[in-house]
Amino acid sequence: MKNYILEFENYLIVKGLSQNTIKQYKPIIGKFLLKHPEPLTATNAEIISFLIKRGQARTVQQSHGALNHFFLGVLDSHAISKVPQPTASEFVPDILSEIEVHQVISTITNLKHEAIIQLIYSCALRIGECINLKVTDIDKIKNRIKIKNGKGGKDAYIPIPEATKNLLRVYYKKYRPEVYLFEGQNSPKYTTSSIRQILKRAIKKANITKNIRVHDLRHSRATHWLENGMDIKFIQKILRHKKPETTDRYLHLTTLSLENAMFSADKNIQLKFKKPATSQFLNAG
Repeated sequence: MKNYILEFENYLIVKGLSQNTIKQYKPIIGKFLLKHPEPLTATNAEIISFLIKRGQARTVQQSHGALNHFFLGVLDSHAISKVPQPTASEFVPDILSEIEVHQVISTITNLKHEAIIQLIYSCALRIGECINLKVTDIDKIKNRIKIKNGKGGKDAYIPIPEATKNLLRVYYKKYRPEVYLFEGQNSPKYTTSSIRQILKRAIKKANITKNIRVHDLRHSRATHWLENGMDIKFIQKILRHKKPETTDRYLHLTTLSLENAMFSADKNIQLKFKKPATSQFLNAG
């Protein structure tokens, strides 16, 4: 079993998957091997049974992905191709308004905590990308941060808004981090659970009843960009989505943003309708 796990991890590294994905996939294969120590003897029915017991649709889909890599990359078997790919139900996240984001950040009195939450929101970062940022990943000259080995194993550069850049400057002068930008009290870097607690307390203090996760700050930022007129192609680039459909799926246009888009388009088109006479209009019908 240990050999299988090691081979699996090495395969995923060579494949170029992110450390976060590898961390999620390894336990799945570990649980599968506990049930089937000789995985090549597992039948389609047994594989399907394992997937069904994984729980919700998204978890089943993730497990299918892990098994797909394991069977093809480690076992050199196409058995998994006969198992249908599950379709995850559409997840609609809660979105904070721009005012609510300001309210949440305003409740945070700890400078480091404020810098973490504001950076995640303003640069639309994933929580793992934030905690793995190093001091050397901040480009002070070009005002951008480098995301190393992000989702999909690719590097990316994200511009830093002026207000966030100034906050990070104040934070750095006070805390002087040496390796990771956000160091933990008893660990080299901050933990995901600590960041979740920071946001949870801030949400409660701001009297917001929405079910907001840290990742919803990213959703909120993308939605605000869209509502304020940013081209969705630029949003896709910043969010580092391979397919435009991924961006479209969770950027939920509000009625206001649709009205604004229509109003702007009509101004550009400069439609000229013939205005009816007042008497004709009043007497119509």
